[in-house]
Amino acid sequence: MKDGTPLVEVVNQRGIGYSMSIARGAIDIDLFTDLVTQGTEWSRTGDHTRATKALAEAMSLWRGEPLPEVASWGRADETIRRVTLRFEQARFTRMQSEFALGRDDHVITHAPALVDARPTSPELWRMWAISTLHVADASSASAICARGLSELREHGISTRPLEDLQERILRDDPDLRALPLEQGGITVFGEPPQVPTDFVGRQTDLAVLREALTARSAGPAPAAIVLHGASGIGKSALALQHWRDTRDGGDILIWVPAASPVTARASLLRCARDLGVPETVPDDDVMDELWRVLSAGPRWTIVFDDAADAAALTAYWPTAGNGAVIVTTQATRWNTGLATLHILPLDELDACHLLERCTAVDEHHVVNELARRLGGVPIALQAAVASLRAGTDATALLNSLTAAAWESGPAGFLPVWRPAVDDLRTESPAAMALASLLAILDTTPVPVDLVRSRRDLLPGPLADALSTSTGTDEIFAMLGRRFSVTTTPVSISGMHALIKTAITAELRERDEYDAWLRIAVELLESVLTRPDSDRPASDVLYPHALAVAAAARAADAEPAATIRLLLFASDHAAVAGEVVIAAKACTDALVVEERRSGRDSEEVATIQMKLGMHLRDRADLAAAEQMFTRALRIREHHTGPRSAPVSEALAAVGIVLFDHGRFRDARHYLDRAIAVQAGLDEVSPALRRKTLAVYGFVLWRLNELEQAREVAQEAHALAEAEVGDDHPIFAMALDNLGKVELARRDLQRALELNRRALQIRRTKHGTRHPFTALSEYHLARVLRERANADELEEARELCVHALEVYHQRFGADYGHVARCQAELGRVQLALGEHLAAVHTLTEAHGVAMRTLGVEHYETALCLSDLAHAHLAAGQPGHAISCANDAIATLRRGGEFDDQHPYLSGLIRLIEAAHAR
Repeated sequence: MKDGTPLVEVVNQRGIGYSMSIARGAIDIDLFTDLVTQGTEWSRTGDHTRATKALAEAMSLWRGEPLPEVASWGRADETIRRVTLRFEQARFTRMQSEFALGRDDHVITHAPALVDARPTSPELWRMWAISTLHVADASSASAICARGLSELREHGISTRPLEDLQERILRDDPDLRALPLEQGGITVFGEPPQVPTDFVGRQTDLAVLREALTARSAGPAPAAIVLHGASGIGKSALALQHWRDTRDGGDILIWVPAASPVTARASLLRCARDLGVPETVPDDDVMDELWRVLSAGPRWTIVFDDAADAAALTAYWPTAGNGAVIVTTQATRWNTGLATLHILPLDELDACHLLERCTAVDEHHVVNELARRLGGVPIALQAAVASLRAGTDATALLNSLTAAAWESGPAGFLPVWRPAVDDLRTESPAAMALASLLAILDTTPVPVDLVRSRRDLLPGPLADALSTSTGTDEIFAMLGRRFSVTTTPVSISGMHALIKTAITAELRERDEYDAWLRIAVELLESVLTRPDSDRPASDVLYPHALAVAAAARAADAEPAATIRLLLFASDHAAVAGEVVIAAKACTDALVVEERRSGRDSEEVATIQMKLGMHLRDRADLAAAEQMFTRALRIREHHTGPRSAPVSEALAAVGIVLFDHGRFRDARHYLDRAIAVQAGLDEVSPALRRKTLAVYGFVLWRLNELEQAREVAQEAHALAEAEVGDDHPIFAMALDNLGKVELARRDLQRALELNRRALQIRRTKHGTRHPFTALSEYHLARVLRERANADELEEARELCVHALEVYHQRFGADYGHVARCQAELGRVQLALGEHLAAVHTLTEAHGVAMRTLGVEHYETALCLSDLAHAHLAAGQPGHAISCANDAIATLRRGGEFDDQHPYLSGLIRLIEAAHAR
């Protein structure tokens, strides 16, 4: 920003602390922001040397300390507010990196000022105490812990981690001195819930956990157990308490929110990067690297919290030893063969013991009845404890509950939170406002930047509190005392679902719910419109977008924004490879759009096209065809028959008809799409490329190989011009052209094309991505046809690896599993393993029937391969039966005549079998 703008004048005249020393009369805010962003990223990925250098350079641009009040000047000075927050972030992150590098002198010098500004940060107190231990002695380090514990207790923040550290310091735990700080500094990844310091009971459950998990598996698989029970029963708290009771000094805890596989994947990716897996490793290879790092390091425990079902965790289950896995779930059935433990309510004695700490002796008879009515449900008991500690009369609280509140489900517990909500509304309107917002958002951690990003949308008290670090810490501390909410410098832990229910019920009673829903929608919309580099990561925003969209749908409010949030969530799930979730979010968006603009609007057609692609990806071809056909009809109505949108829809119908095996119908639609494109003044290169790619597939299947080659070469050239020669899209074009060259029997050219495609896929996607598996399948086909012994073994390895990827990502019943398994059978046949080929091809045929259908041409091709295997295995009768069934299926399809290689080959096979 250059001299002369109003902002610079304001900063120079009113904000001396914000003057920057790069040049007289100028402020390079962009440079400062870039340095903080880059330094933070390097710190997150473990490159602490570069992180400290970048952050020190950023902070050197400032003269003096920042002035917090500048951040409250109003909307006109949004840049100043954002720069203020960046400075706070830079100070904290630099401290973390200096600590990780073992620069204890820096930590000790700067820690006092930082803890004065942020006294509720356990992480700051921890770093200060450990650095003091290294430089001074245990007594001085323990004194710092004592100061920190006093501050945390005063603000209602969990003290258990700092208490544990103080105890280790006093017993002179050698791990605190011996472990390299880069490994020993951080032991908890993710954001576990706050476990109350007055955790009681559960001794039997803890003993079961210890027995199941402390004897670590000596093999490659970790020990594991599933904790199942109702919401609020204490599953997560029990898992965390077990880890705290059994860990050694360097043990690692990885907390994974697992309600959705999308959030589970994102959490593990962040953990892997924090543990040092380089950014150069593609996301789909990160899991393998994470397990490798964990198997070579300290003992670890992974908690998959609030998992929906076992299938959602298949792709993310650890393969490393030296660790343990705990799954918490509300699912009553978990059919995986793992040990399970049903978590029941606290017994009455423990429940009474918890409540008695907050009541007078003469109220014990009231406590007994209160414990009975709350049914031993820990989260309800903790709410009662918070209310009693805040001064609520025990008898009054008892009288607000029904005789057996716990039997009424969540609604029965609402009164126990009412005193805490009422007190918070009176004591701090700002904290109550933040609680109201959190009740609308998801239960996963909420980015602080999301809450602060548009203070102009928030009520005055909350906006004012969020403008300063002190005000922010105060309202965070109040939420911690009332609702067990914990915070880090970048996020606020999500609120428990039962507490959300209580707060939203109170908001509805006061007719405030709709207003808070609108605020949540606008906050998310505003942050999603910012550049990716200037907003929280998509995987962090994803669950909140889904939660707010669901709330808006239920309230029939904000339809346009709801659609945008659902489509964002759908796109993100698709990128993460979760096509079922992507299709569900897109379907929800379609329902809202049809209600908003009518069933035949252009907006509806756009969403139908997206949904059709998701349905195709999950192999629901009939539904995909229906979506594309409806979108085509709508677009023809609105734009006429010769427009770019119509061409796109024609090509999409052609694609799914090709998938169905209806090649002549597919060719008809693709001919129409190409004709429309030829009449347009301008056609998107991407649309032209996609249309030609599928057209080449159709010609290839119809055995029109020379024309197929010309079309594939044109698509290949368009891809290279569009994205370059090292992009996954170009790899797809290479694979497509390779298929045609293979059919033309130019095996050397096909080999070159498919090897190059696989190289690009492995570099860009990693080795565990489904697209990489697809390139492995294509290359295996070429290697088998070349019939070289070494290349046949390579083909086998490629097929086996591709099948592992497909099984892990999509399960056993998936179309590509059938194709890849059939290719493995053909490789076994080429290697002379005839009986093994029969077995593999029989399995492939079963998968094809279940996923593609009995009448699909690829199911018939599996039968054709099986017929060849039976004949080679000396089973001519089985060979004839399979061949006749395949011929009948192909003839019924009407796509191939008897001169086509598929049918003519089967006819020759039957003749050979009869001759035997």
